[in-house]
Amino acid sequence: MKVYISVLILLLININIYSQICFSNAEEAVSYALKNSQSHSLELQSAQLAFKSANLAISEFMPTFDFTLNEDDVVSFNSSDSRNKSISFNINYKIFDGGKRFLTYKMNKAEKFFQVKSSEQNIDNYRSSIINQYYKCIQQQTLVDIKSDLEKNTKSQLDIIKLEYELGLCLENNYLEYLISYKKIQDEVRQAERELRALYRVFKVLLGINPDAEIILKKQDCDTVNTEKYLEPYTEKLWNIVKNKNPTIKKNDIMMYYQKQQYLYNRRFFIPELTFQGGVSYKGKNYPLREPQYSAKIMVNFANMPFFPTSLSNSYGFANDKLKSVNNSVSSSLSLAPDYFYNRRLASVQLQQNRQSCADELNKMYETFFSQISYYDGLVDNILRLDETIELQIKRIIISEKQVEKGEMKRIDFLKELIELSEQRIQLEQAKINVSAAARNLEILMCIPFGGLEKCLED
Repeated sequence: MKVYISVLILLLININIYSQICFSNAEEAVSYALKNSQSHSLELQSAQLAFKSANLAISEFMPTFDFTLNEDDVVSFNSSDSRNKSISFNINYKIFDGGKRFLTYKMNKAEKFFQVKSSEQNIDNYRSSIINQYYKCIQQQTLVDIKSDLEKNTKSQLDIIKLEYELGLCLENNYLEYLISYKKIQDEVRQAERELRALYRVFKVLLGINPDAEIILKKQDCDTVNTEKYLEPYTEKLWNIVKNKNPTIKKNDIMMYYQKQQYLYNRRFFIPELTFQGGVSYKGKNYPLREPQYSAKIMVNFANMPFFPTSLSNSYGFANDKLKSVNNSVSSSLSLAPDYFYNRRLASVQLQQNRQSCADELNKMYETFFSQISYYDGLVDNILRLDETIELQIKRIIISEKQVEKGEMKRIDFLKELIELSEQRIQLEQAKINVSAAARNLEILMCIPFGGLEKCLED
């Protein structure tokens, strides 16, 4: 009995693992994939947490506090014991540093922000790949259907021409030529079916589904793009959207701004760092300790000064509500730096180099953007021509079919027209998929939601 129960459990597990999965549209597949894709969700979560952490990274702006408790007991056999106790509280606060901390904080915050945007863009690319693969499977299924219909029609004509050959109404050469064409179509159908299975396996891997699981994709019209408008007349408008929203361009602009500010700060040797140190201490032999002593110190540090970095300090001590001590000090050291001026020139050249790199990257992105515009418009042209061509070919086939029935046209020539029509229909389906993918690529580049390209074309 236990054996039968175990077998039943294994069968149920196996059924659950390879159960049938059905998607009504590409968005359902995207939602399913995002739930299964731990890498993309973890990447985005990590970037979001890093950005939140960068927002709260204000410890450099806060004072630091120290607390010290000391008990020093000395036992002596020849004299009285010594017992000393002390408690001290200290504060250290950098009041001014010329904006260095704030600049570092803003740079780090901007970098983490654009990491979030980059992660979101990676997810959009992943979503686009899922949608594209979904339509590829649909398109390949359509190709198989078209090829199968062609095979079916060819087989019916082959039966007729075979009968005509047996009756001596057509030449053997014509029959063999038709038979060879039929065999070729059969091979193309089998090849298309193999390619369909391969596309399905790739799609399953993208979704995180076991490759042996069965999935069903309901046919969905991939012609969701308005192919009545060309994009080239809107190039300037669309490029402005890219410059204002694309995270790579925005990151380069902001990081370039902060690099320039950092460069200028390093050249301002006259800007000091102003630090305040204060404290209160209690000393005595027994608790509770009384008679507090206060201290206050102001330090001015010219760390950016070349050759002679200088520090100034002014400190005061108070006890019993009276000023007990005053200390003023100046310290300077000779820092030999023979390469100082070359380093300054190097920093200037590197800043110009970074600026030129940003400009080159912007130009490269514009080339990519314009090539995608041209590619999109070319596909729109192709779809319009294919629609017109298919319509004309259907009219021609109707006429040719009548000519075949009257014996005015060879069946092999009619077959060639059918093959040509099927190829045009396949090209049309592929062009529709490609124009949808091109639109999504542009939308990712422009950082707008999928389907938002058409709204950008509205005046």
